Amino acid sequence: MQDVRFDDPSGGVRYATTDVAIIWTPLDETGLDVEPLTEEPRRIVLSRDHRLADAPQITVEDVLGEPFPVSDSTDPVYERFSTLAEERGGPPDPAVRITGRDELLVAVRSGRLIAAMPQALVHQIPFDDIVAREVDGLRPAGVGSCRLAGDDNPLVEAFVQAVRQAAGH
Repeated sequence: MQDVRFDDPSGGVRYATTDVAIIWTPLDETGLDVEPLTEEPRRIVLSRDHRLADAPQITVEDVLGEPFPVSDSTDPVYERFSTLAEERGGPPDPAVRITGRDELLVAVRSGRLIAAMPQALVHQIPFDDIVAREVDGLRPAGVGSCRLAGDDNPLVEAFVQAVRQAAGH
């Protein structure tokens, strides 16, 4: 088990530092075998004193002008999805460069940015000065297994089968 930085949404599979991973999608699937398992609603996380923290309702349009995290990812599909670039018609402006989860949480707590995050990750935030809000129109993240395309390693196959079964497929 390893936690990977934001610059590799394949969980280390694309660069062969990991044989198989459970990942968030979408991402560029070139050279990968990604099997969709389920979807996860995303939330916007923001500082408790952010102007939207207590808003009665938040829409995607409400957050498009806010500072968002960007990573050093070379995966344009993942980067566009995580920054809401398609919804805003381009990359976020302003943008704050972030390399990993800890750095992201520090930036959110300080009010430097807000971020879209799968609900399962929201439950792991250990700080009470970060709030998570539902956003009308925010597309969900996918969850999938990921391995190199054509990988016939029996251990990888056994892992993928177990994950598939656990997901009810």
